[in-house]
Amino acid sequence: MNMPKSRDIQAKIPLPQAIWNFGYVTVNGVNSNEDTYRLIDRFLFTLEYAIIYRKYLLPAKCQHPKKVGRYIKMKLTILGTGNAKVTKCYNTCFALNEDKEYFMIDGGGGNTILKQLEDAGISWKEIRTIFVTHKHIDHLLGIIWMLRMYCQGMARGQFDSEVTIYGHDEVISLLKQMAEMLLTPKETKFIGDKVHLEEVKDGEDRTILGHRVTFFDILSTKAKQFGFCMEYAEGKKLTCCGDEPYNECEQKYAKNSTWLLHEAFCLFSQADKFKPYEKHHSTVKDACELAQKLEAENLILYHTEDKNISRRKELYTEEGRQYYKGNLWIPDDLETYKL
Repeated sequence: MNMPKSRDIQAKIPLPQAIWNFGYVTVNGVNSNEDTYRLIDRFLFTLEYAIIYRKYLLPAKCQHPKKVGRYIKMKLTILGTGNAKVTKCYNTCFALNEDKEYFMIDGGGGNTILKQLEDAGISWKEIRTIFVTHKHIDHLLGIIWMLRMYCQGMARGQFDSEVTIYGHDEVISLLKQMAEMLLTPKETKFIGDKVHLEEVKDGEDRTILGHRVTFFDILSTKAKQFGFCMEYAEGKKLTCCGDEPYNECEQKYAKNSTWLLHEAFCLFSQADKFKPYEKHHSTVKDACELAQKLEAENLILYHTEDKNISRRKELYTEEGRQYYKGNLWIPDDLETYKL
């Protein structure tokens, strides 16, 4: 059994009482040869026990219930952080993984998704599950490139894994139409065979990366859009609210989230300049007040403007701290988080 790395151990596990016995004897002193022999014997026993404990018992206690043999912590990789028209960063999309299996959410607006994956050290072949929140081009077009990579790889005998792409009915219908129009027949023949475009409805569950994921309609006023909530560990959940302001219908998913992912188009202090409300978006202040109300433990803000990109982390954190007391994260592209 392999020993897990210390950073992968969720809880501190106290050493057995036997390991403290040696300390007890030494503190009380050695008064005779008999005490000396007893001390040496106890030391050897303790050393042997410690070796067995660390090699066999400790890893067993740290096993993930869904990953037998070792505990693997969920990781979040932010592939892009910008809104639709950014040029200094990529459009908002991200990936979750345990080990070498990835779940990607949205694909940004083009084939730069392939570069972002490459720069993040993720092979497109490792992404077997995708969820597309809605059909805006800054979220959808990167998925067409992923479809091309999958189908082309299968046609050439270079990729043979099953792939599933989830989305609501409008997203799935559009992806099918675009694939038929843009890909070749020898590529599209894999769609429905090994590449599954699967519709999900409001409130439906799927098991992804071995965890329960619930998709929900955010009741967008612009285009039909779904968010999702993943229960990734006991008592822990990650909730993605899409790229529009929170709606009360999302409360049962977002309330008490361990990680809440929410859009923040710009600073509240610059709302007059960027006009987020006209575009049905939030400011940093709005998102942080919401996270405080929902009692989220961690808040990630994305889908932002890029005019402040060089100081975005500093400026957004400064404004957000006034309204939210939890852990506030303003990621740059390609930043990662251990959940």
